[in-house]
Amino acid sequence: MKSFFSRYFTSHLLILLFSLFIVGFFSIISMNQFLYSDNLDRQIVYTEILAEMFSRAGQSPGSEQAYLDTLEVNPQIRITIIDRDGTVLGDTEADITLMDNHSNRPEVIQALSSGRGTSKRISKTLRESLLYTALYREEEGLVFRVSMVVGNIDRMVTQLTLRVSLITFLVLLVALLISFRQTNSINRMLKSIVAVVTDYAGGDFHQNLYLGGFREAVEVGDAVNSMGRQLKEKIETVTIQRNKSEAMLDNMVEPVIYLDSNLVINDINRAALRMTGCSFIQCLGKNLLQIIRDIHLCRLAEECLKDNVPLSEIITLGPRHFMVQGTTINSSDGSDRGLLLVMNDVTEIKQMELMRKDFVANVSHELRTPITSIIGFVETLRMIPGARSEQHDKFLEIIHNQSQRLGEIINDLLSLASLEDSHALVKETVLLEDIVGEAEAVCHMKAESRQVEFVHEFDPDTVLCCHKNLTAQALVNYLDNAVKYGPPGEKVTVRAVREGNMTVISVIDRGSGIPEDQQERLFERFYRVDKARSREIGGTGLGLSIVKHIALKHGGKAGVDSSPGKGSRFYISFMDCPEK
Repeated sequence: MKSFFSRYFTSHLLILLFSLFIVGFFSIISMNQFLYSDNLDRQIVYTEILAEMFSRAGQSPGSEQAYLDTLEVNPQIRITIIDRDGTVLGDTEADITLMDNHSNRPEVIQALSSGRGTSKRISKTLRESLLYTALYREEEGLVFRVSMVVGNIDRMVTQLTLRVSLITFLVLLVALLISFRQTNSINRMLKSIVAVVTDYAGGDFHQNLYLGGFREAVEVGDAVNSMGRQLKEKIETVTIQRNKSEAMLDNMVEPVIYLDSNLVINDINRAALRMTGCSFIQCLGKNLLQIIRDIHLCRLAEECLKDNVPLSEIITLGPRHFMVQGTTINSSDGSDRGLLLVMNDVTEIKQMELMRKDFVANVSHELRTPITSIIGFVETLRMIPGARSEQHDKFLEIIHNQSQRLGEIINDLLSLASLEDSHALVKETVLLEDIVGEAEAVCHMKAESRQVEFVHEFDPDTVLCCHKNLTAQALVNYLDNAVKYGPPGEKVTVRAVREGNMTVISVIDRGSGIPEDQQERLFERFYRVDKARSREIGGTGLGLSIVKHIALKHGGKAGVDSSPGKGSRFYISFMDCPEK
């Protein structure tokens, strides 16, 4: 690639040469045309005067040569009188008897046709360059021709050409010197800018650019210096922020791994290095599966990148359990995508949860036997004949009711423990009508006592992919609540609709409704909206929690839509079985 100096100077040289050549060439051409045009005008006037003088002299035919001999003519001028047929009748320079016919001369031909003719050529007689003018007079039938030597004009043009060439050369030399100085000055300025910018690129911001000479150069120097100061400030800011981020990342207790779109590790903190047992150099640039050999973690990362949504999952790595949270990070222009994995060690929480489940299951199991015994003894006491006071019967009734309630709580706790322990359900395709029928049969007596009617709003051919017994248990809990908390004599509607790949079953009552601020907590264990009324009606407070777990086991969800005074809609959704 050519340098700025050679390209700029060469361009100037070519422009100057072309400009000076055009100016000089057209100047010489114009001067040449001017000289010949001026001489031609004067020569035409001279020819007209000569013809007029010959006419006034009253010369007779054949006296043309004699008339020309009487004239005193400038040696540079030659006069010729020619007959209409081209015969030379008189000439001031040559013997007319030796001259050939002039009918073929260009100026004679033009004069005979238009009255006036001109031409320039080298004379065969004098062997010099002559300018010819001819005038035809109809009265005499003669052509008067005047020729003049123009060699002096050619010599003047030649001298002018030499002078113009010399002046052009001097102008070119001065212009080149000026161009050289300017080009060299600009070239030094560019090299200074390159040197300072190179220092800036290398991180050295101590250099300043000083350019003098003209205003624009000073402005360029100030702009470059300002750019250097701003770059220095921004780099210092970015460096401080990066150091803070790295310090925060390295001091985090949670392992953190940053991956690119191909699951290649781009960054990893100390906690993650301790977890993997590798050094930073060993991890950098390696695929995640090469460092952490767990297919579940890789699948989570792939799904997170594919769907571009945050995902979380508890993954077991060796003896430890981690809550892994994956978050995608997109570049500003959207052309690149990365993934940030944050791994929280939940081993102790997992162990405590396991202990809680075991405790609940064991305590519930151990309490079932004494509660059964208490109920049995109370019933036995009530059956023994004999006189008992009304107060004794009342106490026995209280013991019996509370024991039954405690038994129901134990059974619900065991159901929850069973749901939490099971990892996968055996699902089958079942008619919804059969499941609803089983659930309504369980609640039939209570519904009949409150004069509640069940109404169906679903296609009889609707099928579910579910665990039949658990689904029936969820519907029993919904229907039982609708009967207990709804007004007597009303209808309870069971509705089923399709939403994408889900079937949503709703149980709708016409009760008093539930306040919006309490709807989110309804599915918590032992939570009750109206505790006093709940204790009066009965129930364990675990029914909706059981429904929620059943929904989660089926890949769906449970929820409620309710407005005070307008009733409630409790729903549970079931995902379709995958196609085989």
